[in-house]
Amino acid sequence: MLNSLHARVQDRAGARPAGSFCWLEKTPKNILRIPFLLRLFPDARFVLMTRDPRETISSMIEGWRSGHFVTYRDLPGWSGPPWSFLLVPEWRSLDGLPLGRVVAEQWARAVGTMLDAVDTLGPSRCVIARYEELWRQPDQTLAGICSRLGVPWDNKVDSLPLSSHTLTPPAPDKWKKNSSIIEEARELIEPVSARMAATIQRLEA
Repeated sequence: MLNSLHARVQDRAGARPAGSFCWLEKTPKNILRIPFLLRLFPDARFVLMTRDPRETISSMIEGWRSGHFVTYRDLPGWSGPPWSFLLVPEWRSLDGLPLGRVVAEQWARAVGTMLDAVDTLGPSRCVIARYEELWRQPDQTLAGICSRLGVPWDNKVDSLPLSSHTLTPPAPDKWKKNSSIIEEARELIEPVSARMAATIQRLEA
């Protein structure tokens, strides 16, 4: 696996990097695989991107509805819409629930699994990044992240391009279109959100 990964690594110009390099990887599913990644890369460090849970869950709901983010089209034992985004632990228990509840559970289980792994890591292994800051001040935020990672920052970013997976541009109140659905799952969301806040406070102390 490592040989395969190394063979495909490219720099931002699409070229094979010369000499030693730091590999940056972003795959949402990997928040479920931190212990595995630590076995592969014992010196790995992790950038923990935080975002208002309401915004995240609302975006996930819209993604499910769009049908553009299907990851498991014919999931055995699943009778709901084609499964989108990452497959969380004990997903079978969500079969038959309303979409909003499925997404809230998906978010809570994914974040909970990630926090279980992060709890074993010290502040030197994790860097906190906030979605809102990255969106508003991309250059300053990216420079700060790189500084904390000990990676040179030699680029200039005045604004972030929209991701190829973006349905609609970011907006502060966009999540409110799904506010009633999110409110129904508040008792599930709030404990995980509080745990996330406590983890961030510990790592930034």
